Amino acid sequence: MKTCITLAIHEMVWRMDAAADGILLKAHGIEFELARVLMTLRVEQPCSQRRLAAKLGITPAAITRSLPRYLEAGWIVVNVDPKQPRRNLLQLTAAGSELADTCWQTLETAFHDLLSEAQIAPEPFTESILRICTLLSPETKKEGCN
Repeated sequence: MKTCITLAIHEMVWRMDAAADGILLKAHGIEFELARVLMTLRVEQPCSQRRLAAKLGITPAAITRSLPRYLEAGWIVVNVDPKQPRRNLLQLTAAGSELADTCWQTLETAFHDLLSEAQIAPEPFTESILRICTLLSPETKKEGCN
C-alpha cells in the first residue's frame, strides 16, 4: 500500500504529543498541555489571552477556563493592559519561567535524542517544519510572506 503523507504526519504529531506528555509527567509531574502554555508564554510575554489562544490554536474561552490552575500554582500573573483596560495581559512568574525553561530543555533533549536515533538531522528537520508552519499560519495568509 502507498504511504499516505497525511496519515503519517498526523500519526507523528499524535505520538510526539503523547511522548511529550509522558516525558514531562515522569520528569516534572506536569502534562504537556500545561507546559505548552508556559513555554508559549515564555516566548510571547506579556501576552493577551486572545493572542495566547491564537498561538496555541485554542479558543480564548479555553484559556479563561484553564487560567485559575496556573494562577493557583503561582506560574502566571494577570495584569490589566494599561493601553486597553478591558484586556488582560498574562505574564509568567519566576516559578513559571523556571518551569517553562525546565520543560523546554527536557523536551528538547528527548526529541533531539529521538531524531538522532532515527538518523534525522535536527536542524534541517526543524527548519522544514517551521517553513511549513509559516506557509500555514493565518498571519502569512493575510499578510503574505513574513
